[in-house]
Amino acid sequence: KSRPLAHPCDALRVFGGRSFIGRADLRKFLKKMNAGDGKNVLLVTGDHRKIGKTYSKELVTFLSVHRPPSGVAYVDLDNDNYDPAKLVNDIAKGMRLDISGMPTRGQQQASRWNQELSKWLIPEIPDPKRIVWWIVLDGFRQRMPSEEVQDLIAQIAQRVQSTQDYRLVLVDYVYSLPVAVSGFMFREKIAPIQRAEVELFLKQIHQQQYGSEPAEEKLSEYIAGVYEKLAEYTRNNPEMAENQLLLNMAVSDAVEIIREE
Repeated sequence: KSRPLAHPCDALRVFGGRSFIGRADLRKFLKKMNAGDGKNVLLVTGDHRKIGKTYSKELVTFLSVHRPPSGVAYVDLDNDNYDPAKLVNDIAKGMRLDISGMPTRGQQQASRWNQELSKWLIPEIPDPKRIVWWIVLDGFRQRMPSEEVQDLIAQIAQRVQSTQDYRLVLVDYVYSLPVAVSGFMFREKIAPIQRAEVELFLKQIHQQQYGSEPAEEKLSEYIAGVYEKLAEYTRNNPEMAENQLLLNMAVSDAVEIIREE
């Protein structure tokens, strides 16, 4: 009865049953990156807060699981005070590397050490297992990265851009990157979810479930239900009024209704 989508990036729902609404550019760019399009770096930005930029990681993870062999190394830099060693250490753990071999600084200047760290993390000779690693760096809102960390991220981006087996997704990163990277990367600037995107999503859910588009009356019923539920969630959680999570919850409620009919 339910028809699978052709590509994991087209998923309407990801892990945990959460709805993944819109984000056409993200879906398009991840497909190209997964296919080895040549651009391996994606910058996700947006002028608004709480609109799901971090949620990008969920689709990357979904893609990775459904397109093996690949994996995700995710770090939220707002969670701690990061220096280059700690950042590489956390990325390496996500990639299941033996961190005992990580270069130490010694008497090296920061830029030289960052080169060594990035080379160790992303070697010139690919892993024989040919695992594609998606490195997702998030945060950058509550804690400003030091110049040394910014330089390290720039070094990592350069190495990722020139490899086949690594991808880099930067969420809300507003600091400079080398021209060799910034001139050849994907950029997604996201905005709050609009009513038209909700309508399309619900139409797709119904079509996936029943093999045909819903009648206009039925679709209007679904949409009205979403915004009624959203109003309820907003009344109960006024401090989260601008958080897209409430809309996502309301849409997920509508999805359950569609699936149960």
